[in-house]
Amino acid sequence: MTYRAVLFDFFGVICPDVHKLWIKENGFAERMHELIDTYYQYSDIGSLSQSDLYKDLGKLVGRSATQVEAEINKFISIDPFVLQIIRTLHTKYKVGLCSNAPIGYVEGIMQQYHLGNDFDAVLISSAIHLRKPERAIFEKASGILHVEPQEIIFIDDNELNVSAAGDIGMKAFRFSTSAQLLSDLNLLGLDLQLES
Repeated sequence: MTYRAVLFDFFGVICPDVHKLWIKENGFAERMHELIDTYYQYSDIGSLSQSDLYKDLGKLVGRSATQVEAEINKFISIDPFVLQIIRTLHTKYKVGLCSNAPIGYVEGIMQQYHLGNDFDAVLISSAIHLRKPERAIFEKASGILHVEPQEIIFIDDNELNVSAAGDIGMKAFRFSTSAQLLSDLNLLGLDLQLES
């Protein structure tokens, strides 16, 4: 198979999943799915603003929205080796980003870390009112990248999203580490000459 594009998830691949880290730090790991269903799915599709999300989470832990935002944002970082992989891929392939996130959040991080030129297409769930693992978000990504799903490699840390992308024909695999990502891409014949 000839691949023409690589589509990346943001949180859990390029950047740590800052919200899940905050949930764990606050002792809610066992309620992760409940909190995602209660709060995050609405901010991810744009029906709950980021500020309202932080207010709701603040009520949950007895702190202000500003405090919650600062606690979450302290986890923000960019994996330098994943970024090196993306930039190397971008010399030969179309590169896209597909993330479930509140309006403006990923865009702000991308601006802070100067990532704007690293992607040919950026799909943020709240901006398009579609959320992974919905089939339509993967179809939209294919359309925006102007390639068939079978020509796209999709990388995500969530197995449900990986499965959904695979169901429409993308070559999808679950991210675990940057070294494993490099290995997986090279096994697909992308021949990236990088050292982790």
